[in-house]
Amino acid sequence: MSQIAKLTIVTVAGPGDEALVLRNIEYIHRKNPEASYHIHVLDNGRFHGFPELELKLPNVTVHTGEPSDYRKPDACRGSYQHATALNRFLREQEIDTRYLMILDPDFYVVRDNWITDALQHMAEAGLWFMGVPWHPKWYSKHRYFPCVHCMFVDLSVIKPNELDFTPDLIVRGQKADRRNGVAKEFEKKSITAGNGEVVFVPRNWMPVLWEIVRTALQELCHCYAEARQPIPRGLKLTIRAVQHATKIKSRMRAVAVRMVGMTLNRRIIGAANDTGYLVEKLYASQRERLEIMPPSVSLERDFSKPEFLTKAWGRKIESLVPDRWSYIPKMPGYFTEMRFKSFGLPNTTKLGWEEFFWGNLPWGVHMRRYNKSNRDVNAETVLLNDLLGR
Repeated sequence: MSQIAKLTIVTVAGPGDEALVLRNIEYIHRKNPEASYHIHVLDNGRFHGFPELELKLPNVTVHTGEPSDYRKPDACRGSYQHATALNRFLREQEIDTRYLMILDPDFYVVRDNWITDALQHMAEAGLWFMGVPWHPKWYSKHRYFPCVHCMFVDLSVIKPNELDFTPDLIVRGQKADRRNGVAKEFEKKSITAGNGEVVFVPRNWMPVLWEIVRTALQELCHCYAEARQPIPRGLKLTIRAVQHATKIKSRMRAVAVRMVGMTLNRRIIGAANDTGYLVEKLYASQRERLEIMPPSVSLERDFSKPEFLTKAWGRKIESLVPDRWSYIPKMPGYFTEMRFKSFGLPNTTKLGWEEFFWGNLPWGVHMRRYNKSNRDVNAETVLLNDLLGR
Protein backbone atom coordinates (compact mmCIF):
# COMPACT_ATOMS: atom_id res chain seq x y z
CA MET A 1 0.00 0.00 0.00
CA SER A 2 1.20 3.51 -0.73
CA GLN A 3 2.52 5.16 2.41
CA ILE A 4 0.76 8.42 1.52
CA ALA A 5 -2.67 6.79 1.35
CA LYS A 6 -5.10 8.26 3.88
CA LEU A 7 -7.99 5.85 3.36
CA THR A 8 -8.05 2.08 3.01
CA ILE A 9 -11.10 0.89 1.06
CA VAL A 10 -12.00 -2.81 1.29
CA THR A 11 -14.61 -4.44 -0.92
CA VAL A 12 -15.55 -8.11 -1.18
CA ALA A 13 -16.22 -9.31 -4.72
CA GLY A 14 -18.68 -12.18 -4.88
CA PRO A 15 -19.68 -14.39 -7.81
CA GLY A 16 -20.11 -12.34 -10.99
CA ASP A 17 -19.14 -9.03 -9.38
CA GLU A 18 -16.19 -8.23 -11.66
CA ALA A 19 -18.01 -5.68 -13.82
CA LEU A 20 -19.55 -3.93 -10.81
CA VAL A 21 -16.21 -3.77 -8.99
CA LEU A 22 -14.42 -2.39 -12.04
CA ARG A 23 -17.05 0.28 -12.62
CA ASN A 24 -17.07 1.23 -8.94
CA ILE A 25 -13.29 1.63 -8.83
CA GLU A 26 -13.30 3.76 -11.97
CA TYR A 27 -16.13 5.85 -10.49
CA ILE A 28 -14.20 6.33 -7.24
CA HIS A 29 -11.16 7.50 -9.23
CA ARG A 30 -13.30 9.93 -11.23
CA LYS A 31 -15.08 11.38 -8.19
CA ASN A 32 -11.89 11.75 -6.10
CA PRO A 33 -9.09 12.99 -8.38
CA GLU A 34 -7.10 14.61 -5.57
CA ALA A 35 -7.73 12.14 -2.75
CA SER A 36 -5.23 9.68 -1.29
CA TYR A 37 -6.54 6.14 -0.94
CA HIS A 38 -5.89 2.48 -1.73
CA ILE A 39 -8.52 -0.09 -2.69
CA HIS A 40 -8.29 -3.74 -1.68
CA VAL A 41 -10.55 -6.21 -3.49
CA LEU A 42 -11.15 -9.55 -1.76
CA ASP A 43 -11.96 -12.03 -4.52
CA ASN A 44 -14.53 -14.55 -3.29
CA GLY A 45 -15.89 -15.17 -6.77
CA ARG A 46 -12.98 -17.42 -7.77
CA PHE A 47 -14.32 -20.04 -5.35
CA HIS A 48 -17.58 -20.17 -7.32
CA GLY A 49 -16.14 -21.06 -10.71
CA PHE A 50 -15.46 -17.50 -11.88
CA PRO A 51 -12.07 -16.41 -13.29
CA GLU A 52 -9.65 -14.78 -10.88
CA LEU A 53 -9.99 -11.01 -10.83
CA GLU A 54 -7.23 -9.14 -12.63
CA LEU A 55 -7.58 -5.42 -12.00
CA LYS A 56 -4.49 -3.63 -13.29
CA LEU A 57 -5.49 -0.23 -11.97
CA PRO A 58 -3.61 2.36 -9.90
CA ASN A 59 -4.05 2.13 -6.13
CA VAL A 60 -5.77 -1.27 -6.38
CA THR A 61 -4.69 -4.64 -4.95
CA VAL A 62 -6.59 -7.90 -5.45
CA HIS A 63 -6.45 -10.52 -2.69
CA THR A 64 -7.61 -14.12 -2.63
CA GLY A 65 -10.88 -14.21 -0.73
CA GLU A 66 -12.37 -17.03 1.31
CA PRO A 67 -13.94 -20.27 0.09
CA SER A 68 -17.59 -20.89 0.82
CA ASP A 69 -18.36 -23.13 3.79
CA TYR A 70 -20.80 -25.66 2.38
CA ARG A 71 -21.68 -26.85 5.85
CA LYS A 72 -23.63 -23.62 6.23
CA PRO A 73 -27.24 -23.35 4.94
CA ASP A 74 -27.64 -21.95 1.43
CA ALA A 75 -29.63 -18.94 2.62
CA CYS A 76 -26.82 -17.51 4.74
CA ARG A 77 -23.68 -19.11 3.27
CA GLY A 78 -22.76 -15.96 1.35
CA SER A 79 -22.93 -13.79 4.48
CA TYR A 80 -20.49 -16.06 6.30
CA GLN A 81 -18.11 -16.13 3.33
CA HIS A 82 -18.26 -12.33 3.06
CA ALA A 83 -17.57 -11.85 6.77
CA THR A 84 -14.75 -14.40 6.89
CA ALA A 85 -12.95 -12.65 4.03
CA LEU A 86 -13.21 -9.29 5.80
CA ASN A 87 -12.05 -10.69 9.13
CA ARG A 88 -9.02 -12.42 7.65
CA PHE A 89 -7.96 -9.30 5.77
CA LEU A 90 -8.23 -7.13 8.89
CA ARG A 91 -6.14 -9.56 10.93
CA GLU A 92 -3.49 -10.47 8.38
CA GLN A 93 -2.90 -7.24 6.45
CA GLU A 94 -1.03 -4.31 7.89
CA ILE A 95 -3.24 -1.26 7.47
CA ASP A 96 -1.22 1.94 7.76
CA THR A 97 -4.02 4.47 7.29
CA ARG A 98 -6.05 6.12 10.01
CA TYR A 99 -9.34 5.48 8.27
CA LEU A 100 -10.88 2.30 6.90
CA MET A 101 -13.89 2.00 4.62
CA ILE A 102 -15.91 -1.17 4.04
CA LEU A 103 -17.79 -0.84 0.75
CA ASP A 104 -20.10 -3.20 -1.14
CA PRO A 105 -19.29 -3.64 -4.86
CA ASP A 106 -22.82 -2.47 -5.74
CA PHE A 107 -22.80 0.62 -3.52
CA TYR A 108 -21.91 3.72 -5.52
CA VAL A 109 -21.06 7.01 -3.80
CA VAL A 110 -22.26 9.80 -6.09
CA ARG A 111 -20.78 12.88 -4.40
CA ASP A 112 -17.74 14.70 -5.79
CA ASN A 113 -14.59 14.61 -3.60
CA TRP A 114 -16.40 12.45 -1.06
CA ILE A 115 -13.25 10.87 0.40
CA THR A 116 -11.75 14.19 1.45
CA ASP A 117 -15.08 15.51 2.75
CA ALA A 118 -15.90 12.37 4.76
CA LEU A 119 -12.48 12.01 6.39
CA GLN A 120 -12.29 15.69 7.24
CA HIS A 121 -15.75 15.55 8.82
CA MET A 122 -14.89 12.46 10.87
CA ALA A 123 -11.71 14.07 12.18
CA GLU A 124 -13.42 17.35 13.08
CA ALA A 125 -16.42 15.65 14.72
CA GLY A 126 -14.37 13.00 16.53
CA LEU A 127 -16.33 10.16 14.95
CA TRP A 128 -15.33 6.51 15.30
CA PHE A 129 -17.90 5.20 12.83
CA MET A 130 -19.82 6.78 9.99
CA GLY A 131 -21.89 5.25 7.21
CA VAL A 132 -25.25 4.04 5.99
CA PRO A 133 -27.56 1.85 8.08
CA TRP A 134 -29.74 -1.00 6.96
CA HIS A 135 -32.78 0.42 5.20
CA PRO A 136 -35.70 0.40 7.70
CA LYS A 137 -37.69 -2.01 5.52
CA TRP A 138 -35.20 -4.70 6.59
CA TYR A 139 -36.61 -4.46 10.09
CA SER A 140 -35.07 -7.72 11.31
CA LYS A 141 -31.57 -6.18 10.94
CA HIS A 142 -29.79 -4.03 13.52
CA ARG A 143 -30.52 -0.31 13.31
CA TYR A 144 -29.01 2.99 14.46
CA PHE A 145 -25.52 1.87 13.39
CA PRO A 146 -23.57 1.86 10.11
CA CYS A 147 -23.63 -1.43 8.20
CA VAL A 148 -21.14 -3.06 5.84
CA HIS A 149 -22.78 -1.64 2.71
CA CYS A 150 -20.79 1.56 3.34
CA MET A 151 -18.96 2.03 6.64
CA PHE A 152 -16.06 4.29 7.69
CA VAL A 153 -13.98 3.40 10.77
CA ASP A 154 -11.34 5.43 12.62
CA LEU A 155 -8.53 2.91 13.20
CA SER A 156 -6.69 5.25 15.55
CA VAL A 157 -9.41 4.34 18.07
CA ILE A 158 -10.82 1.03 16.84
CA LYS A 159 -8.14 -1.56 16.13
CA PRO A 160 -8.66 -3.77 13.05
CA ASN A 161 -8.65 -6.98 15.11
CA GLU A 162 -11.51 -5.57 17.21
CA LEU A 163 -13.78 -5.59 14.16
CA ASP A 164 -15.54 -8.95 13.93
CA PHE A 165 -18.08 -9.13 11.11
CA THR A 166 -19.12 -12.75 11.74
CA PRO A 167 -22.91 -13.15 11.54
CA ASP A 168 -25.07 -15.51 13.59
CA LEU A 169 -27.78 -16.50 11.15
CA ILE A 170 -28.12 -20.27 11.31
CA VAL A 171 -30.30 -20.75 14.40
CA ARG A 172 -31.64 -17.23 14.79
CA GLY A 173 -32.34 -16.95 11.08
CA GLN A 174 -34.41 -20.11 11.09
CA LYS A 175 -36.37 -18.85 14.07
CA ALA A 176 -36.95 -15.50 12.40
CA ASP A 177 -38.12 -17.17 9.19
CA ARG A 178 -40.66 -19.26 11.08
CA ARG A 179 -41.97 -16.20 12.87
CA ASN A 180 -42.14 -14.12 9.71
CA GLY A 181 -45.82 -14.63 8.94
CA VAL A 182 -48.25 -17.40 9.80
CA ALA A 183 -46.49 -20.75 10.21
CA LYS A 184 -46.47 -22.83 7.06
CA GLU A 185 -48.67 -25.91 7.06
CA PHE A 186 -45.79 -28.14 6.08
CA GLU A 187 -42.13 -28.38 6.99
CA LYS A 188 -39.58 -27.94 4.21
CA LYS A 189 -38.13 -31.34 4.98
CA SER A 190 -39.71 -34.41 3.39
CA ILE A 191 -39.79 -38.17 3.70
CA THR A 192 -40.14 -40.94 1.14
CA ALA A 193 -43.22 -43.11 1.45
CA GLY A 194 -43.21 -46.86 0.86
CA ASN A 195 -44.23 -46.44 -2.78
CA GLY A 196 -41.31 -44.09 -3.41
CA GLU A 197 -43.47 -40.96 -3.38
CA VAL A 198 -41.96 -37.94 -1.63
CA VAL A 199 -44.37 -36.51 0.92
CA PHE A 200 -44.08 -33.50 3.19
CA VAL A 201 -44.12 -33.77 6.96
CA PRO A 202 -46.99 -31.72 8.45
CA ARG A 203 -46.33 -29.30 11.29
CA ASN A 204 -49.57 -30.29 13.03
CA TRP A 205 -52.58 -32.59 12.66
CA MET A 206 -55.09 -30.08 11.25
CA PRO A 207 -53.90 -30.24 7.61
CA VAL A 208 -54.01 -34.04 7.84
CA LEU A 209 -57.59 -33.99 9.16
CA TRP A 210 -58.79 -31.63 6.42
CA GLU A 211 -57.14 -33.76 3.75
CA ILE A 212 -58.78 -36.94 5.10
CA VAL A 213 -62.23 -35.31 5.19
CA ARG A 214 -61.94 -33.87 1.67
CA THR A 215 -60.63 -37.14 0.24
CA ALA A 216 -63.37 -39.20 1.94
CA LEU A 217 -66.13 -36.95 0.61
CA GLN A 218 -64.69 -37.08 -2.89
CA GLU A 219 -64.55 -40.88 -2.77
CA LEU A 220 -68.19 -41.08 -1.60
CA CYS A 221 -69.33 -38.86 -4.45
CA HIS A 222 -67.32 -41.00 -6.85
CA CYS A 223 -69.03 -44.17 -5.55
CA TYR A 224 -72.51 -42.70 -6.12
CA ALA A 225 -71.49 -41.56 -9.59
CA GLU A 226 -70.23 -45.03 -10.54
CA ALA A 227 -73.47 -46.58 -9.24
CA ARG A 228 -75.43 -43.95 -11.15
CA GLN A 229 -77.25 -43.04 -7.98
CA PRO A 230 -78.18 -39.52 -6.87
CA ILE A 231 -75.97 -38.05 -4.19
CA PRO A 232 -77.91 -37.92 -0.88
CA ARG A 233 -78.95 -34.50 0.34
CA GLY A 234 -77.04 -35.00 3.59
CA LEU A 235 -73.81 -35.66 1.71
CA LYS A 236 -74.34 -32.57 -0.44
CA LEU A 237 -74.89 -30.47 2.67
CA THR A 238 -71.73 -31.91 4.24
CA ILE A 239 -69.68 -31.10 1.14
CA ARG A 240 -71.04 -27.54 1.11
CA ALA A 241 -70.25 -27.19 4.81
CA VAL A 242 -66.66 -28.32 4.24
CA GLN A 243 -66.29 -25.96 1.28
CA HIS A 244 -67.71 -23.12 3.35
CA ALA A 245 -65.38 -23.98 6.23
CA THR A 246 -62.43 -23.94 3.82
CA LYS A 247 -63.39 -20.43 2.70
CA ILE A 248 -63.74 -19.33 6.30
CA LYS A 249 -60.35 -20.86 7.04
CA SER A 250 -58.79 -18.85 4.18
CA ARG A 251 -60.35 -15.65 5.48
CA MET A 252 -59.22 -16.41 9.00
CA ARG A 253 -55.74 -17.07 7.68
CA ALA A 254 -55.70 -13.65 6.01
CA VAL A 255 -56.75 -12.08 9.30
CA ALA A 256 -54.09 -14.12 11.09
CA VAL A 257 -51.40 -12.90 8.68
CA ARG A 258 -52.35 -9.31 9.47
CA MET A 259 -52.45 -9.96 13.20
CA VAL A 260 -49.07 -11.70 13.11
CA GLY A 261 -47.64 -8.70 11.27
CA MET A 262 -49.02 -6.35 13.91
CA THR A 263 -47.98 -8.45 16.90
CA LEU A 264 -45.89 -11.62 16.74
CA ASN A 265 -43.51 -10.49 13.97
CA ARG A 266 -42.29 -7.73 16.24
CA ARG A 267 -40.23 -10.35 18.03
CA ILE A 268 -37.83 -10.48 15.08
CA ILE A 269 -37.23 -6.72 14.91
CA GLY A 270 -33.46 -6.40 15.19
CA ALA A 271 -33.13 -10.15 15.79
CA ALA A 272 -31.35 -11.20 12.57
CA ASN A 273 -27.71 -11.09 13.55
CA ASP A 274 -26.37 -10.36 10.10
CA THR A 275 -22.86 -9.34 9.02
CA GLY A 276 -21.52 -6.66 11.37
CA TYR A 277 -23.94 -7.17 14.24
CA LEU A 278 -21.07 -7.89 16.66
CA VAL A 279 -19.50 -4.52 15.83
CA GLU A 280 -22.85 -2.83 16.42
CA LYS A 281 -23.30 -4.70 19.68
CA LEU A 282 -19.89 -3.58 20.92
CA TYR A 283 -20.02 0.09 19.95
CA ALA A 284 -23.69 1.10 19.56
CA SER A 285 -23.70 2.71 23.00
CA GLN A 286 -21.16 5.30 21.81
CA ARG A 287 -23.87 7.40 20.17
CA GLU A 288 -21.83 10.62 20.16
CA ARG A 289 -19.09 8.83 18.18
CA LEU A 290 -21.42 7.57 15.45
CA GLU A 291 -23.04 9.20 12.47
CA ILE A 292 -25.68 7.71 10.21
CA MET A 293 -26.28 8.69 6.59
CA PRO A 294 -30.09 8.62 6.32
CA PRO A 295 -31.79 6.35 3.78
CA SER A 296 -34.59 7.66 1.60
CA VAL A 297 -37.82 6.06 2.83
CA SER A 298 -41.37 6.07 1.53
CA LEU A 299 -43.62 4.37 4.05
CA GLU A 300 -46.30 3.89 1.39
CA ARG A 301 -43.92 2.24 -1.09
CA ASP A 302 -41.08 0.59 0.82
CA PHE A 303 -42.95 -1.38 3.48
CA SER A 304 -44.72 -4.06 1.47
CA LYS A 305 -44.52 -6.19 4.64
CA PRO A 306 -46.21 -5.77 7.00
CA GLU A 307 -48.88 -4.45 4.65
CA PHE A 308 -50.71 -2.31 7.21
CA LEU A 309 -47.77 0.14 7.24
CA THR A 310 -48.78 1.29 3.76
CA LYS A 311 -52.07 2.57 5.22
CA ALA A 312 -52.52 5.83 7.10
CA TRP A 313 -54.32 4.07 9.98
CA GLY A 314 -51.50 1.53 10.20
CA ARG A 315 -48.83 4.21 10.49
CA LYS A 316 -50.93 5.97 13.11
CA ILE A 317 -51.01 2.80 15.21
CA GLU A 318 -47.28 2.33 14.66
CA SER A 319 -46.58 5.82 15.99
CA LEU A 320 -47.89 4.65 19.39
CA VAL A 321 -45.61 1.58 19.57
CA PRO A 322 -42.38 1.82 21.63
CA ASP A 323 -39.23 2.08 19.53
CA ARG A 324 -37.93 -1.37 20.50
CA TRP A 325 -41.03 -3.05 19.05
CA SER A 326 -41.75 -0.65 16.20
CA TYR A 327 -41.23 -1.53 12.55
CA ILE A 328 -40.52 2.14 11.89
CA PRO A 329 -37.39 3.55 13.63
CA LYS A 330 -38.23 6.42 15.97
CA MET A 331 -34.82 8.15 16.13
CA PRO A 332 -35.19 11.72 14.73
CA GLY A 333 -33.42 12.15 11.40
CA TYR A 334 -32.78 8.43 10.96
CA PHE A 335 -34.39 8.47 7.51
CA THR A 336 -35.56 11.09 5.04
CA GLU A 337 -38.27 11.48 2.40
CA MET A 338 -35.88 13.18 -0.04
CA ARG A 339 -35.25 11.55 -3.43
CA PHE A 340 -32.29 11.62 -5.81
CA LYS A 341 -34.58 12.75 -8.60
CA SER A 342 -35.14 16.06 -6.77
CA PHE A 343 -31.43 16.77 -7.30
CA GLY A 344 -31.36 16.01 -11.02
CA LEU A 345 -30.23 12.40 -10.57
CA PRO A 346 -32.02 9.33 -11.93
CA ASN A 347 -34.86 7.86 -9.90
CA THR A 348 -33.10 4.69 -8.75
CA THR A 349 -35.90 3.63 -6.41
CA LYS A 350 -37.97 2.47 -9.39
CA LEU A 351 -35.81 -0.68 -9.47
CA GLY A 352 -35.84 -1.09 -5.71
CA TRP A 353 -32.40 0.47 -5.20
CA GLU A 354 -31.80 2.25 -1.92
CA GLU A 355 -30.78 5.92 -1.85
CA PHE A 356 -28.83 7.52 1.00
CA PHE A 357 -28.18 11.14 1.91
CA TRP A 358 -25.57 13.06 3.87
CA GLY A 359 -25.99 16.69 4.86
CA ASN A 360 -29.30 16.86 2.97
CA LEU A 361 -27.51 16.00 -0.28
CA PRO A 362 -27.29 12.70 -2.19
CA TRP A 363 -24.54 10.43 -0.87
CA GLY A 364 -24.84 7.01 -2.48
CA VAL A 365 -27.05 4.27 -3.85
CA HIS A 366 -27.18 0.56 -3.07
CA MET A 367 -28.35 -1.62 -5.93
CA ARG A 368 -29.62 -4.46 -3.69
CA ARG A 369 -29.14 -7.20 -6.31
CA TYR A 370 -29.35 -10.24 -4.06
CA ASN A 371 -32.48 -12.20 -3.16
CA LYS A 372 -34.61 -10.19 -5.58
CA SER A 373 -37.09 -11.95 -7.81
CA ASN A 374 -37.87 -10.74 -11.32
CA ARG A 375 -34.64 -8.80 -11.74
CA ASP A 376 -34.34 -6.92 -15.02
CA VAL A 377 -30.58 -6.94 -15.62
CA ASN A 378 -30.87 -4.83 -18.78
CA ALA A 379 -32.86 -2.17 -16.94
CA GLU A 380 -30.27 -2.22 -14.14
CA THR A 381 -27.46 -1.67 -16.64
CA VAL A 382 -29.27 1.23 -18.30
CA LEU A 383 -30.02 2.88 -14.96
CA LEU A 384 -26.46 2.40 -13.70
CA ASN A 385 -25.06 3.90 -16.91
CA ASP A 386 -27.37 6.88 -16.45
CA LEU A 387 -26.34 7.31 -12.81
CA LEU A 388 -22.59 7.00 -13.34
CA GLY A 389 -22.70 9.22 -16.41
CA ARG A 390 -23.95 12.23 -14.42
